[in-house]
Amino acid sequence: MRVKAVIFDLIGVLVDSCLKDEKTRRELAKFLKRDPKLVNLAWKLYWPSLRIGKISEREFWELFLGCVGSKKNVKDVMRFVRKDLRLRKATLELAKKLKERKLKLAILTNNAREWVEYERKAFELERYFDLILNSGELGIAKPDPRIYKLATKLLKCKASECVFIDDKKRNVEFASLVGMHAIQFRSAKQLVRELRKLGLKL
Repeated sequence: MRVKAVIFDLIGVLVDSCLKDEKTRRELAKFLKRDPKLVNLAWKLYWPSLRIGKISEREFWELFLGCVGSKKNVKDVMRFVRKDLRLRKATLELAKKLKERKLKLAILTNNAREWVEYERKAFELERYFDLILNSGELGIAKPDPRIYKLATKLLKCKASECVFIDDKKRNVEFASLVGMHAIQFRSAKQLVRELRKLGLKL
């Protein structure tokens, strides 16, 4: 079946962040002058509530800083996190090419409401993407099958007409289970090869 829509993860695919995974959170640990293991434990404790919008970003950092025993100002941490965000230009250029092919483009991300709002503006995401779905606004997160099904519904496509791209294996596996073509992202070059295998001309 012909591909009609391509759905991108945000952090780790289109944008890099010091919060992406345990390795990159070492930068946050360095900024806070705290043990990386403690920082990652605190992340695992409070991130699940933030990513589905149960708490605000400010509440998250207040709990997080209290847990790791840091006296850093919440606003300073928020500025540090935003300053660290970097656009993956090669992936965005690929998205632009797909847009030129008249494909529908979407973002499906597990993220805080406040971070996605910032990223929308900072990187002008709505210039390129028809739909931005965020777990922090929806109250459900990948790999919950409902969030993939919602994406296909809003894109007005069948799952088999969608390609889903994510850097996390588990999210890719569940997208495949609901019937999407699913690609685990490693690099822009690798992604081009995978998309060409699906018949997309790039």
